[in-house]
Amino acid sequence: MLTASGSNEVAPVGYVYGSYNLFNGFQDTYKKNILYLEVEKAEVELRQQELLAGLEVEKYFHDFLYSKASIILKNKDIEINSSLEKIASTRRHAGLGSDADIMEFLLRGSMLNTDMIQLEQNLEEARIGLRKTLGAEIGSKVEPVGELQHQHLAGDLASYLQILNSSNPVISMGAHDVAVSELEAQSWRAKWLPRVEFETRAGFLE
Repeated sequence: MLTASGSNEVAPVGYVYGSYNLFNGFQDTYKKNILYLEVEKAEVELRQQELLAGLEVEKYFHDFLYSKASIILKNKDIEINSSLEKIASTRRHAGLGSDADIMEFLLRGSMLNTDMIQLEQNLEEARIGLRKTLGAEIGSKVEPVGELQHQHLAGDLASYLQILNSSNPVISMGAHDVAVSELEAQSWRAKWLPRVEFETRAGFLE
């Protein structure tokens, strides 16, 4: 509208638009279920990593105990062999033995000392493993004390295989991957289904 002063005046116009999806082929449901499965898989993976870390610590712990016990027994073997070598040497000087008898004990002593070096190396490797798994601060202070355990499984193989299918974390993670793949396939097929939208409009006409 043109006024006497020559300025234009325009009436205010208000407009509101709203849209709400009522149906999109269940894609939101599939995506939600996929997220739930991924969270469950992540929890299984975390528990598996915690289990593996614990088993690694237990392995080095028992390796340490085994090497320590073996060193004690090997020391006893070295002491016995040394005593027998002295007896053989005494018999040789008395004319009741030969140099071959002494050489036999010397050779055995050399082999025992070689075994001792290997056991001491295994013991140090177990120490390094504990520091690696527990951390340098804790692992360097740990001195495993205990006895080697002898465990036996009670039951038949079929029962353990049945338990394996329901409790093994690797199988569980594989099952989660299969379920996620199936939901992703269903979500892809759902794109071909019709979409239902609810719309509302409001405003002022010119």
